[in-house]
Amino acid sequence: MAIFFALEDGGERQVTWTEIDEGATRLAHAMKDRGVTQGDWIAIALKNSPEHLMSCFAGWKLGAVVVPMRWDLPEWERDRVLDAVTCAPQRDLARRIGAIRSRRS
Repeated sequence: MAIFFALEDGGERQVTWTEIDEGATRLAHAMKDRGVTQGDWIAIALKNSPEHLMSCFAGWKLGAVVVPMRWDLPEWERDRVLDAVTCAPQRDLARRIGAIRSRRS
């Protein structure tokens, strides 16, 4: 089975699921070498492409939380998303700690 991606020039690019999986595995190893581990939040901002799909799959293979972003966001909006991604694990931890405390009361 093949996946088709529309290109900006009007053409298309065809890749197989095997190519996507192999690319994702290579990228997952590279992410791991750079310190990405299970539970990490990673933002991905790429155009609709096989590389975008590979990047998402690579993060999921590592157990990371993948946050796909539009590649063409204005800087201020991109910064807001990245701030939210950076804060999300801390908010989740605070929520869980709050739930534990309320059960003890």
